[in-house]
Amino acid sequence: MSTVFSAKKKTGRPPKDSEAVNVRMDRQMIERVDDFASEQGLPSRPEAVRRLLGHALDAYRDRS
Repeated sequence: MSTVFSAKKKTGRPPKDSEAVNVRMDRQMIERVDDFASEQGLPSRPEAVRRLLGHALDAYRDRS
């Protein structure tokens, strides 16, 4: 009997030209991030954090 292993599909951005960043957040902020992820249909908390940070940086750039 043979066993076939399939590669698990990874979500999120590929690891090319990236670096891990660890951030400590209080539980209330984590709940807000999780709510955002759920409302946006995002697959993970890290993806939600990337999107939120991207939005914040775009707004910061556009204000000048």
